[in-house]
Amino acid sequence: MSVNKVVAITGEPNSGKTQLCEAIAHKTGVTTRLNLVDKGQSIFDSQPDEKERGISIDLSVGFFEKEECRINLIDTPGYADFIGEVIAGVWASDIVLIVVDAASPITFASKKIFGIAAKYEKPVAFYINGIKKPSADYDARLDEIKKKITINVAPIFVMASSEIINVFDTDSETPYRESLIETIASSDDSLLEKYLSQGSLSPGELKGALKNGIKTSKIVPVLCGDAVEELGIENLIDFLAEFIPGTSASPSGKGVAQVFKISSQGHIGEIALAKVVEGTIKQGSDIHNLNKGTSGRVTQIVKLFGMTRHQVQQASAGDIVGFVKLKDVSAGDTISEDKSKQPLKFAEFPQPVYSVAVKPKNKGEEEKVATSLASIRRENPIVNFGFNAETKEMVLAGMGNIQLDVFAKRIISNFNAEIVLSPPRIPYKETITAKTEAEGKYKKQTGGHGQYGHCFIRFEPLERGKGFEFVNQIVGGAIPSNYIPAIEKGLINSMEKGVIAGYPVVDVRATLYDGSFHEVDSSNLAFEIAASFALKKAVTSAKPIVLEPIMELEISFPEEFMGSISGDITSRRGRIVTFDKDGDTQIIKALVPQAEILEYVNDLRSMTKGQGDFTCRFSHYEPAPANIMNALVEKYNKEMAEGR
Repeated sequence: MSVNKVVAITGEPNSGKTQLCEAIAHKTGVTTRLNLVDKGQSIFDSQPDEKERGISIDLSVGFFEKEECRINLIDTPGYADFIGEVIAGVWASDIVLIVVDAASPITFASKKIFGIAAKYEKPVAFYINGIKKPSADYDARLDEIKKKITINVAPIFVMASSEIINVFDTDSETPYRESLIETIASSDDSLLEKYLSQGSLSPGELKGALKNGIKTSKIVPVLCGDAVEELGIENLIDFLAEFIPGTSASPSGKGVAQVFKISSQGHIGEIALAKVVEGTIKQGSDIHNLNKGTSGRVTQIVKLFGMTRHQVQQASAGDIVGFVKLKDVSAGDTISEDKSKQPLKFAEFPQPVYSVAVKPKNKGEEEKVATSLASIRRENPIVNFGFNAETKEMVLAGMGNIQLDVFAKRIISNFNAEIVLSPPRIPYKETITAKTEAEGKYKKQTGGHGQYGHCFIRFEPLERGKGFEFVNQIVGGAIPSNYIPAIEKGLINSMEKGVIAGYPVVDVRATLYDGSFHEVDSSNLAFEIAASFALKKAVTSAKPIVLEPIMELEISFPEEFMGSISGDITSRRGRIVTFDKDGDTQIIKALVPQAEILEYVNDLRSMTKGQGDFTCRFSHYEPAPANIMNALVEKYNKEMAEGR
């Protein structure tokens, strides 16, 4: 019976992940030559911007067959900006292969990927690549994996005496062989007891225990080779076919699949990449989107190798395929021939940490730009796009400037629309710190009916975060009740526009206690205007301040960068709340003004040589320092004077 297996090829930037996929493709006869990534020949990095930048941007899939196995490859990017592609690839995999460079020390990136795999209960193997490089050091990389990531390592292929040795198959009692047997035996209690009592295990026992140990994540195999030299590639292929877990490709049963990536494929439109998890889905089948409650028909199923498509009639459990032009489908959706099934859970993606304001370069292209950004959002669940009601601007948020720059250029090439990216406005707010009273009076006579509104309002500060409170204390009909809502409306509208710096006024109680009206000339509009006059007078006389948003950061980084990180936080007007530690990883929680971290993702990576990571969420508002407040007020006054 045939078996389908899925391997996510992950790892650090420039570790040779895509080149490894190319070597596998060549050795299995998928390609007739070894395509070199640095020559722009890769069939996995097939998008024009990937070839231009020399990096993977989107995950890409391929496959090969070995004996009774079909092994699907998911090649994922290495740069942190594209971590969403890694998470999607890991989610769809049966095992995660983490590629490290034999000539470079292991970084935090490998540990992060290992953690993602553990979160979704995926087995892991390491591949030490570039073993023929002059500065390659197999033993150093193996030792780093043990010390920094996991002690459950089992070296299967090792570099010794300038050649790769298969430790599992060799009969020589090398230290690697002895260590491997002990690791395999330790993964099974009954096997360990036998090994301790008899001193040896049969090849069949070792093989079975190794397979089970990998599947249950008790054993983390370590392999090695050189993708450019095509050294050890056959060993890797044989290992994947024999030892990694997979799914029996049984043709029976109604098909269920989960979409893990939406991919734009040129003129044919979008392809929904999916893993079939049950049964078989056939071309022409009626299917149901269990997440959205919609139905449709499978018009075309393809197997993908980079951008190359091979049409197939059906897809069975465990396989990775593309569904062409499925309507209203997104990453994470479960599609099924049986609509009574329940949708499957999907991966969790981190919140964006880098934002830009977006606007069309040319007038009249707002709709085109919105459509293009919506398409990008569908392809990248980690990206957010929408209108920020507080700052009155369109905001695109992702994981870094490289990612958003890529998207901006794709909008030009795919939708023929240009966008302008700029730093987003900070959602400052205004408030008062003293109690005051103000009179608002609007009187205008223009012939016929005039306009008349008159009110006295007491203003006082509220606790931070309380918003706005309106109190009506009018007695004796000084202002008719039908005009009271207009006064409240006038206050709210003016508060939204701001008074001293153009930002919303918050945390204020307004008590209407007196006023007057005219039998003929009073109107709702007149009282709205009168209320706005009262607000402006009150705010300027009630010791106004500007509030700035404070963000809570959780920063993870190697301990060696502690001094740089803590000093940098202080320089950003931040304060460290807690210190914590996870192995050799330091974790800091800090509170920092939002205005000081607009470029933090880039600065952190620079400070930590790409090894730092952080999450960010809104915490609270605090009064801004006087110099910042004064600068904002001055800028606002200048804009008002210029009529902007």
